[in-house]
Amino acid sequence: QHADETETWYGNLEEIQVNLYEYIEKRKVVGTVSVSAGDDKTKGKYYFAIKKGDAFIDPIQVIRFD
Repeated sequence: QHADETETWYGNLEEIQVNLYEYIEKRKVVGTVSVSAGDDKTKGKYYFAIKKGDAFIDPIQVIRFD
């Protein structure tokens, strides 16, 4: 949960490197993605979501992806 009461959700991580309710600094690694089950083993799959109140919002609205 963030200061503005939004939440970020992560799923399908192979390893989680943080604890529930732990304060997280910017750029901290929160976990690692599991290896892909497909032909290209360099690309894993994970889930990321942002929730505000009872609704999920599009991460592109609040995060810059480079």
